Amino acid sequence: GGIMATDMATDDGGEKYSLSVYATLRKTQGQHGLKHGDFLRYRKYTSRRLLRLYKSLKHLHGKAKFEKLELLPEHVQEGRYFLIPLMQAERAWAQAMEIKKELDSKKARGNGFGKRMRYMARRFKRACLHADEFKSLCTARGDARTALEASTYASAMKGTYLMEVDGQYGAALDLLRGAQQLASKLGRMKGAGSEFLELQKELDSVILYCKYRSSSNSEDLQELTGSENANLPAHLKTQLDDLVAEQDASRRVSNISYRGKDVAIPSNRLVDAASDLVAQLTKMAEEAAGEAGGEDAVVVGIEKKMESYGQAFTLFDNLKQA
Repeated sequence: GGIMATDMATDDGGEKYSLSVYATLRKTQGQHGLKHGDFLRYRKYTSRRLLRLYKSLKHLHGKAKFEKLELLPEHVQEGRYFLIPLMQAERAWAQAMEIKKELDSKKARGNGFGKRMRYMARRFKRACLHADEFKSLCTARGDARTALEASTYASAMKGTYLMEVDGQYGAALDLLRGAQQLASKLGRMKGAGSEFLELQKELDSVILYCKYRSSSNSEDLQELTGSENANLPAHLKTQLDDLVAEQDASRRVSNISYRGKDVAIPSNRLVDAASDLVAQLTKMAEEAAGEAGGEDAVVVGIEKKMESYGQAFTLFDNLKQA
């Protein structure tokens, strides 16, 4: 299985090398299982690819016994050397995602769950370490574009780790936004392929997911459940469905208070309409509490209120018709 890479020395004394990082990843991931979410197949491919790289580049780890041989900038003699830490990062990430997929299934809830969770966290962390090594190596011996792609990759990997393992959605959001900005910059460079536009679209959905998880803004959730959801990874779509169900349950109104008495709402049709109306009124109350001063803010506030009241009256009509 060949790997799509651009390995060329630059004009800078023959010391800087090039690798088309995301073009390489798009091809290898698509051809070796990730198109169908087969992380095991992709992990096995990265292991085989690493063995071939070690052999062809003579970067061997001992003869009889394994001895770790660190890859230093001075060892780099061509662009293929950059593939070593890249494939190491991809292998660790693929294994972490393989375990996550297993843990997300209902069958996995039982003995050994905590142990597998800890192992998944270690593999994600290992992927981040290799991604940082990849970034450092490309910064030292890669041309400007290669270094920029490696920085994008390392930021995206660290953001994924913080989101998937630590639940640090705010910190993940900053890193993923940084990766998206770099991808946008790369996409505008001469000769850039469609891989950077695809990357930006993928990051869009994940960024919105982190934004919702860090703020619990219902508007972000509504946006996520719309067409923007198309590029969200499968395991995040499952988590999103759970969040939507959880939010729907929390905002469901089954009774109302009238003159100090609780009155049950008699039908599901009325419950749905009443729940929508209460959610809108709650949102309006939150907006009123968070209003800022200033002339411009007052004008914007009035326009927003008119829109909100219009929506509320529409929901009142829906409730009456129900």
